[in-house]
Amino acid sequence: MSILLAFALDAWWVGVQERKEENQLLVSLHEEFLETREIVNQAVAFHERRMGASLRLLDPDYLTDTSASPDLLGDVVYTYLHLGSYYPKSGVLDGALASGHLDLISDDVLRSRLAGWPRVWRE
Repeated sequence: MSILLAFALDAWWVGVQERKEENQLLVSLHEEFLETREIVNQAVAFHERRMGASLRLLDPDYLTDTSASPDLLGDVVYTYLHLGSYYPKSGVLDGALASGHLDLISDDVLRSRLAGWPRVWRE
C-alpha cells in the first residue's frame, strides 16, 4: 500500500512542478507579446508617417508650394532614405517550440494558437 501512496505523491508532485513551469512560461510569453505589440505599434506609426509623406510628394500643389520647401525636403528624406523594418520578439516562443515545452500549456486552444503564431508572422 505504501508504494501506491509513494507513486501517487510522486505523480502529484510532478503535476505541481508542471503547473509551475506552465505559469512561468505563460508569464514569459505574456511579456514577450507585450514587447512585440510595442514593436508593431512603432512600425505601424513609422509606415503611416512614411505613407503620409509619400502622398504629399504625389500632390503637384505641394511640390510647387514654396512655403512647404522645408517640409518637402523632410518628406523626401523620410520617404526615400528611411528604411523601416521590425523584428518581433520571439525568443521565448521559439525556445518553447524547439524544446517541446509548449506541451506544458494545458489549454489546448492556446497551445494550438501559439504553435501557429510563427506562420501568422510569415503571412
